[in-house]
Amino acid sequence: MTLKSETSLKSVNVKLEGIAKTVIQVTEEVNDRGKKRETKTRDEIEIHHVLYKTQTVFPPEDVRKSSTSNQFTLPPGSYTYAFRFKIPVNSDCRQNAASSASNSWGNGSNGWTPGGPGGSFAGGAFSSIANGRIGSSISNSINNVAGPGNKLLVTGRGIDIARAPSLQSHDGGVLPPSLSGIENSASIKYFVKVTVVRASMLKMNTRSHKPFIFLPLDPPRLYDSSKMAFVRRQITVGTSVTSPGGSKGRSTSSSGGGGFFSSLLSSQKVSSFMGVNTWPGETLSFTFEMRFPSVGTFVPLRPLPIELYALFPANPTTMTERKAIYISSFSVFLYARTFIRAHEHNKEIPLQLNVCDKKNLRLAVSLADAQPVTRNGQTVFELRLPSDLLNGVQFPSYVSPTFTTCNIARNYSIGVEMGFYCVQGIPVDHVGLLSDIIVRSGVSAPSENTSSALPPPPPSRPVQSDPPPEKLKYHTNAEDTQENGELPSYNEVVAATVGTSSSTQPEPRRKFEQAPDYYKISKE
Repeated sequence: MTLKSETSLKSVNVKLEGIAKTVIQVTEEVNDRGKKRETKTRDEIEIHHVLYKTQTVFPPEDVRKSSTSNQFTLPPGSYTYAFRFKIPVNSDCRQNAASSASNSWGNGSNGWTPGGPGGSFAGGAFSSIANGRIGSSISNSINNVAGPGNKLLVTGRGIDIARAPSLQSHDGGVLPPSLSGIENSASIKYFVKVTVVRASMLKMNTRSHKPFIFLPLDPPRLYDSSKMAFVRRQITVGTSVTSPGGSKGRSTSSSGGGGFFSSLLSSQKVSSFMGVNTWPGETLSFTFEMRFPSVGTFVPLRPLPIELYALFPANPTTMTERKAIYISSFSVFLYARTFIRAHEHNKEIPLQLNVCDKKNLRLAVSLADAQPVTRNGQTVFELRLPSDLLNGVQFPSYVSPTFTTCNIARNYSIGVEMGFYCVQGIPVDHVGLLSDIIVRSGVSAPSENTSSALPPPPPSRPVQSDPPPEKLKYHTNAEDTQENGELPSYNEVVAATVGTSSSTQPEPRRKFEQAPDYYKISKE
């Protein structure tokens, strides 16, 4: 803090805050005293303080206890005050519910939202406060007009009222990750705010916001990670141009009988995404299968933990004269579903991310490599598809982990599509698989910090449904917008706190990018 002249202050306060905000546009008809009905659109806004901690760094605690004065005069100069916060594992929203009515979005009397010109906070001393003064955009008297617990927000549409959430809407679960890139519909922002409280009511307080990106620790693994789940679907590819007599080739349905392959090759209606074969020549039927850990755990910036197979009810070399099947294309999609609530209104926001899209591969897989395995007393032939297809395929850094908090929830599904053929000149047949998955942070918690963490959700069951119909573009990577002067990194701060012993060092946190709107200060 730099003072250019002698200044009288009451205090210097530091706040650590996390805000989960949702906005849903509601359209309703208004009947104006018997006149023609009008359609009006308004914003329903719900705000939760998932993290709220405060600390007074000036005057020091011993001075506050011994002095009867409520203001202190500081001479010109530069001042540095150290502070430290410990971020909890779980959300503070339930504990903050009673007090949040008097603490508006960003600050109790000012209506400023969190954010800032950029950067991240790693702990230590906050040695610089913005030179500019941020005044109150909404006075206390105006805020009181909104009603107890409500907040007046200045938005692009004018002045809106954010009603206080009901006590039943607060969730005390794991602290959610930072979230951005969904326009104005939903956001979770974390920031440090410093307020210099002036002694004179005629002078505006000075404030500075510093956003930081939060990535929660993964819950402890209370399950057997060696168990595998699967999702599979049948495909039929042509093996000859025409069959004798010009009749159609074999059906995609299996013959009667029960057992393992009865379910694999059962007759079913398949969408265009899953691939339908109507080739009038000879065909080869097999099952395309994707395997992954039973809890479906995926981590951005790490290889996808999936394996791809083709399964045959008999030795494939005896089922066709062809020596190989060919892979012409391979695609991976990530489907994100964000569920938001603003009081009694709910909304689902689907997003699709194209993780991988490989075309014109012409990759041959020898049928002679199929190996017999026994399942449920029946022998099947298992052909492992090339793992090279997954080289370099990973979720990008800006994908947030799966989470649920008071008014926002995010979950994911993975879609895999592959194109097969046996003979050049015959149309390629495509088959797709879809399954729910869990995305994790990739940061394991020390044993002493996991006792209060919630257990992971129950394992997801394999599904074979169509992907979400809407294909919306996922937000792009955010650029680094850190301000002048670099703050210490997370690892540097922890190392200075716990020492340099390798046994106490936490694993490095992965890069977790946010959209540019995460760093914006909006006046609300």
